[in-house]
Amino acid sequence: MGEQDPVGELYGDIEIVVTSERASFAFGGRHGIPMDSCKQKIAIWRNLMKHQSHACVAGYSAGRPEQAQGKVIHNFVWDRFKTATGEDQWFEAEASR
Repeated sequence: MGEQDPVGELYGDIEIVVTSERASFAFGGRHGIPMDSCKQKIAIWRNLMKHQSHACVAGYSAGRPEQAQGKVIHNFVWDRFKTATGEDQWFEAEASR
């Protein structure tokens, strides 16, 4: 569950983790966002995933890879979520790239 800001609004983050036998790739947000915004993003992504077998998640490196439980963990800040039916991005202006 998320944390509350000083005014009492509940904040959270969305994290996507892709795991293989030797590595994990974790994509998280740039910062906490209101829970209503988290729910809206998830609804958008679910809609983009309808009848899709895979999605592309792009982002920026969030530091050096880490070792944990015998795996290399790569952390990223997600920037785009894309399927054959469309895409979603953190900043609207970046959609035209």
